Amino acid sequence: MKARQLLLMLAASCVTTQFTPATSAATAVSSVGKAYDQTTTAIEAGVGEHFVILVPGNATSSFTWRAEPQPKASVLAVADPAYTPQPPPDCNHRCLGYGGTYSFGVNANAAGVARVHLVKVHVGRSPGTPVQEVSIAVTVK
Repeated sequence: MKARQLLLMLAASCVTTQFTPATSAATAVSSVGKAYDQTTTAIEAGVGEHFVILVPGNATSSFTWRAEPQPKASVLAVADPAYTPQPPPDCNHRCLGYGGTYSFGVNANAAGVARVHLVKVHVGRSPGTPVQEVSIAVTVK
């Protein structure tokens, strides 16, 4: 029962965002604009531009992604991640434990340079040592 409660709390925290959560990673790209993945190291954006950073994950595991530390708020705003599950094609709603994508909506607020640093950490340990990190330099012009 505790694991189920933790998953429900985690799911609830993932949908609270300042951007409209997308129903899929493809919808996130079309509704927000450009999308970048975990292999991206640098992004150039214009003031007022919106984009997403997509990282693979699995909401049914005990790990989650978060932006830590938050970048300079005067330059960038990073929303809490939205999670989109990606079940296998032959699943027919009978599969458990498959992965998906965490998408972080980013808004370029003003000209400057900032870094988006995403960490994958264990949910129950704080502060935890990240098991994976993504760091992207963002230049807003």
